[in-house]
Amino acid sequence: MLKAIYGSFYNEKQKPGTEHLKLEWVSYLLGKRESRRLTGDYIYTFIDMRESHSFPDSVVVEEREVDVHYRQDLIDSGKPDFLTDAMFYPVKRYYIPYRSLYSKNISNLFMAGRCFSCSHVGLGGPRVMRTTGQMGAAVGYAASVCHRLGCTPKDVYQEHLDEYMELVLTAN
Repeated sequence: MLKAIYGSFYNEKQKPGTEHLKLEWVSYLLGKRESRRLTGDYIYTFIDMRESHSFPDSVVVEEREVDVHYRQDLIDSGKPDFLTDAMFYPVKRYYIPYRSLYSKNISNLFMAGRCFSCSHVGLGGPRVMRTTGQMGAAVGYAASVCHRLGCTPKDVYQEHLDEYMELVLTAN
């Protein structure tokens, strides 16, 4: 991660008028964009965002561009491995389905935030706080349905989706 920070700073200093820019502080505690890849009944992808695919179980709605960061040496082998770049892709509105927020093989596991069921590029938009907060609210409502009815997250989708969606829509 320090390589990514210094690489991004290097890239910024290459722009005209930023030659005297200086880095004042860098935390030694670093965050990761993603760590574990969990799989739900649906794996959310970049194509879902690009096509503004709406789902019958859409519980998150967002409008923001997608940004995916990658090491420059993956494109040009002559560059050091700490230089990064980003791809930005404008999208109108995108929707995340409830099926991406629970595990396909662990019966009582909800997944909200950066660990929801998605591809690497599919995380490029939804990784931000506003979107992950919506995911947290959506699984909170689903957990209340599970508790009240004594069912699993998958049962909410398979047997109680109308009731759950009404709860989510009236809360928003």
